Amino acid sequence: MNILKKEINQNIIVILIWMIVISLFIWMFSAATTFFLDENTPALKIIQNMPEKLLKTFNIEIDVLSKPEGIFGTEGMTFMFIFFGIFSSIIASKIFAGEFDNKTIEYLLVKPVSRTKTFLSKMAATILFITILSFTFLLSEHIFFPLYVKNFSKVVMNYFFIYIFISSIFFASFSTLLSMIFRKRKLVNTISISFVFLMFFLNSVTEGVENFEFLRKISVFYYFSTIDILKELTINYSAVAAIIFISTILFISSHYIFKNNDISI
Repeated sequence: MNILKKEINQNIIVILIWMIVISLFIWMFSAATTFFLDENTPALKIIQNMPEKLLKTFNIEIDVLSKPEGIFGTEGMTFMFIFFGIFSSIIASKIFAGEFDNKTIEYLLVKPVSRTKTFLSKMAATILFITILSFTFLLSEHIFFPLYVKNFSKVVMNYFFIYIFISSIFFASFSTLLSMIFRKRKLVNTISISFVFLMFFLNSVTEGVENFEFLRKISVFYYFSTIDILKELTINYSAVAAIIFISTILFISSHYIFKNNDISI
């Protein structure tokens, strides 16, 4: 039995729906970018009159809004991080915890396939789906933005893709570990999706509050700042490496639990 093939067949519709949603979002955002670039637009005037702390909470900086990639990086990427975080959490829990909820895990384990191979096949399926959706994001950027916007930075857009992909792997690894511990898909979804929003609010709501600055550093989004990309035209390579390392540890821990703990339904 090819577990990877099974997961693809069972989740192909889900992936296609998410691909359509991501593509439509970027298409609509790129179409609206020209409007926001107009210095006389009422939207920009409203933003200019907003309190500084409120602007930081929503990842808005006036000096980068004059760039097409700046508008997408400050506003569009906020939604993308949340969308991808939720997707990664849900797909990982469906692939792992779903086997316990559907009471099919014992059926898998009686097959002549080692637990390690079973786990790795499911992990490969999870990463494959994240990769497909991430490249949908990347291709949508390079297809739709040239239709509506001139002189935008393709390099910056590629950096956005890297942050999206790595953060998605992180949330998937966290959801996988939860799946091994709790083995209930609804519970795992609740905790992991709440974790995504917690990471977002730790980074945004505490912006500029000195007493809570340490809380921001707990959030993965603190290290994946799109504002820094827009200003410095590079990414935080050390943060990328650190998140990959943490994600690897979470996957290894999940594999250890799956391989060594008794499976009871």
